[in-house]
Amino acid sequence: MRWIVKSARTAYRILSRVNTVVALACGVLVFFYMFLVIANVTGRYGFSRPINGTMEIGQLVLASVIFFSLAYAQMKNSHIRVRAVLERFPRKWQEIFEISILAVGFLMMVLLASRALPFALESYNLKEAHIAVDVPIWPTKFIFFIGWTLFGIQFFVELINRVIAKLNLGSYESLQEKG
Repeated sequence: MRWIVKSARTAYRILSRVNTVVALACGVLVFFYMFLVIANVTGRYGFSRPINGTMEIGQLVLASVIFFSLAYAQMKNSHIRVRAVLERFPRKWQEIFEISILAVGFLMMVLLASRALPFALESYNLKEAHIAVDVPIWPTKFIFFIGWTLFGIQFFVELINRVIAKLNLGSYESLQEKG
């Protein structure tokens, strides 16, 4: 049984690193988009020459940042939670409910990711781009797939860690320890 706990701890550590790298990539993406917006505003009002496609790129950047950040927010327990009803139940039922939510979340992300991949592949094969400007859309559709996949893996790892803790093989907090 020790190998299960060790595997769960390793999976959490690896996923934590992946989610952190993806979150940092989101930050870099937003940072560069900020400069594009500044250049667009400067070009528009300073030289009467705006940068074409800034709005379209912004839509794709926003969608990418949202989907890439889902797993990181779940890992950091930053998603909005309505606890008013849940806190009225005994601790045992709260744990069962949270485990159930993780299981349903995992299944939903598997479903969403499995449905997103064919759309992303079709978009890539068509080299789908915005009509007004030649900004490709297909990379963002792959980001949807990757984001939902990472979110699903995060749900799964948390589910396994909670079940291990429930079976008294290790505490939930100790499974998340670094190192």
